[in-house]
This record gives sequence, C-alpha cells and structure tokens, in this order.
Amino acid sequence: MKMLYAAGSTMVPSFVKNHLQVWIDKGYDKREIYYDKATTVMVDSGAFSAYTKGKKVNRDEYCEFIINYRKKWLGKLKELTFINLDVIGNPKETISNQKFFDDNNFNVLPVVHLAGFKEKRLEECLEKYPYICLGGMVGRKIKKHTIPWLNKCFSIIGKYYKKTNKMPKIHLLGMFNTFFLYRYPAYSCDSTSWLKVRKFGFKPLKIPKVPSHSQNKELCLQLENRLIKQYMIEEEKITKFWKKKGISWND
Repeated sequence: MKMLYAAGSTMVPSFVKNHLQVWIDKGYDKREIYYDKATTVMVDSGAFSAYTKGKKVNRDEYCEFIINYRKKWLGKLKELTFINLDVIGNPKETISNQKFFDDNNFNVLPVVHLAGFKEKRLEECLEKYPYICLGGMVGRKIKKHTIPWLNKCFSIIGKYYKKTNKMPKIHLLGMFNTFFLYRYPAYSCDSTSWLKVRKFGFKPLKIPKVPSHSQNKELCLQLENRLIKQYMIEEEKITKFWKKKGISWND
C-alpha cells in the first residue's frame, strides 16, 4: 500500500519516495532533485484544481507533457503513471478523453467518479485496466456519500477479485483517512493532509498548530517531517494488515 504526497509546488522531505504531482501546478519540478529508482511518481492533470478556479486543462498540452515527461524519467523511477484528464461533472467527456488516450497508446489511468457513478463503468474498467482511480470524494459527507459509494465500488471489485483471483490496483484520490484504508484494500492513495499540520496541528500525535505559521518555517518543517514519518509507519501497518488477509500486489 502506498501513500503519495501531494503538495503543489511545496517541497517535501528528501526521504519521501512516493509523490503525486499536479501538472498545472507550477514548481512541482523542484522535487525532482530527490527522484531516483526507488521513487514512485503519479501525475494528475489538475482538472479538479482547474475546475475550482474556473479554468480548463488543454488536452493537447497535457499529451505533449506526458510524452516529454516519459522520455525524461522512464526507466529512472520505480513507477511512473499518469491520470486521465477527467472533466468534472461530465462523465461522458471524461470517458471520451480516456478513449482518446487509449487509442493513441498514452497508457493513462482511468478515473471513476462518485458523481454520476454507474456500476457498468467500473465493471468495464476492471476488465480493461489493471490500475484504476476512484475520485470525487473530497468535500463529500463521509456517512452520507463516501462510505455508501465505496461500499458499492469495493463490492464490485470484490466480485471481480473472486472471479479472476486478481486484485486490481485501486488508487483513492485525495484520501489519507486510515479509517478507509483499513476498510478498503486500496493499492495507493494521495493527499495534501500532511500540510495541514501547519494550520491545525495533529491531535493524535499531540502536535499543536503553529502560530503565525508563515513566520515559523523551520518549526513547520519539523512538524511535517514528524507527521510524514507517522504516516509511513501507518502505511506499513496497513500493508501488513491486508497481506494477512491474502491481499498484496507483490511490489
């Protein structure tokens, strides 16, 4: 199980090996000084971020980026993946983009969203793709929306697993909540939650929020490092938890 650290242009500690980059965020390439053959990188187009700002992501430009970035890093990283350019609120256009990428051999991960969810679409993805993203959970009510939807998704995934004896790789977009990671066998997830320690602290580790966090950068870095290391411990525990249940991905 992998936790990927998303952060826009914010630097992450050098010991972090799992990264989620958002293509439209400027400055993400600062992290590249730490990349090596032990590094996992997942690239998101940034469609959700663009949507919240009233902007659109240009598909042709994203295609060009994918081609060039693969040339730059393929063979130099442990794992490099790209996520489909999803169109928020428009499942048909999202599927159309996926078809375009498939037809042109871009090998991008499909995204199945909570909004407008159709069971048939998830079933089709399971038959066609070994790695799938589940998204649209950020900002949703956990009990009313997220849990019922993930229950439905993983019921379908469980049936596929029983039928094929193959557990697909599932990525949970924007999700570091350990309640879900112990409940659902996800291969990977990502979040910016490690950055929130600056503003809000982290009660489980008794980490207080940082007064005037913009002026206490060194303290913020120390707290973020501490929280990330705790996440890494949890990541290992979750991996062992699912392995005991017979679920692993052998990587």
